[in-house]
Amino acid sequence: MTFITVKATLGIKVMHDQTVQTMVLYQPGYIQSTLDNFSMADCNPVSTPMEQNIRLSKTMCPETPKEKADIAKVPCCGLVGKLLYLTVATHPNISYTVGV
Repeated sequence: MTFITVKATLGIKVMHDQTVQTMVLYQPGYIQSTLDNFSMADCNPVSTPMEQNIRLSKTMCPETPKEKADIAKVPCCGLVGKLLYLTVATHPNISYTVGV
């Protein structure tokens, strides 16, 4: 018999499975609203949020005026802030990726 209870507070859901003695914190509403705000609602989930052994460099920066104009429309600071909040609150598994 499985005893799972789910409670929510301040948008964070807490799932407690008494059978295997685990607690899981998650924020499905916050994650979905973040995906919606950044036009990523149709993205596919992956187990590793970043390509392995990737090295970011200046050569990856936008170079043409069109590329620069396109990236200027993306609110990067807002997205990074939201992702940092998730790493602290419920998803430490994405900390390295967000830090990079």
